Amino acid sequence: MEHLVLQQKAQRTVQAYTAWIYDLTKFHRRSPDQLGQPEIRAWILHLITERKLSAASIHLAINALRACYHALLGHDVQWRFHPAGGLATPGPTKPQGLFTLLFDAASATLLQFGAERFGVRIGLTALLHTWGQNLRDHPHLHCLVTSGGLTQKDPP
Repeated sequence: MEHLVLQQKAQRTVQAYTAWIYDLTKFHRRSPDQLGQPEIRAWILHLITERKLSAASIHLAINALRACYHALLGHDVQWRFHPAGGLATPGPTKPQGLFTLLFDAASATLLQFGAERFGVRIGLTALLHTWGQNLRDHPHLHCLVTSGGLTQKDPP
């Protein structure tokens, strides 16, 4: 990733970006130039739900995608998530679809936890915060989860 060195990116950043692109390629067993929006969305959902990576790690992976698609494939775009179609371009700096993906990943994880750990379908409410205490962009969810849930025998 010569272009990252020319942009004076730190050696660790270059290594991290390279590792993320390798991970994407390994996950789909195809070159990034052969991957479309559904494949990239599936990989990111895999990172969130299966590998349970932090938001910071997901952010780094998306930055690696941006760098790869910009420099190597000539796509100068802002990635965003669209609920119906995965990744779409161009996108705003605060992509609405990314928030949908955040809600989808959080609810899927919590529902899976309730089913596997307690054998019930839990109830949950999630609230989106887009800013941190320092008033910087920091999208995250606060979730309230019921202390019990419904089983197959309980009526909805």
